[in-house]
Amino acid sequence: ADVYGLTWLRLLVYVGALGIAGGLGLVLFRLLGRIGQEDMVRGSVVLFFLAINMLGIFNIDGFIAKQNILHATTRESGKTENPLDTAYLCSLGSGAAPEIAQLAAMREGAAGKRIGNEAECLTSMKDALASRNRNWQSLTLHSMVSGARLDSIGEQ
Repeated sequence: ADVYGLTWLRLLVYVGALGIAGGLGLVLFRLLGRIGQEDMVRGSVVLFFLAINMLGIFNIDGFIAKQNILHATTRESGKTENPLDTAYLCSLGSGAAPEIAQLAAMREGAAGKRIGNEAECLTSMKDALASRNRNWQSLTLHSMVSGARLDSIGEQ
């Protein structure tokens, strides 16, 4: 993660490791006699649903984009050869759009001109979302919020 930044796969591995640690903690409590077998099963189910819901509630794409941008900007200022993978940022969902727009504004302000492919990335996100929303069956609350978010970024 030091060289390449954060990805969905790395994040899921971290969540899985925390789930395993929680499960081992439940087994330890069971072995010590603090909880019964039914409580251990209930605790495992609660841990599973808590992890799944946290991944669904939080803006994971935005978090990953923000962490990678912070990682790259501190690396770039330190003259390290670990550039930002804008292609990966563009492959994230529309939740990453505000972070990508901030990056575009930051780079434009620092260089005095637009560099990188952040504008094309935001345009492709907007086009992909519009093509998915053509059919009413694919319209979801998430796609509506993402569309509004991308529209507000485009107006800035």
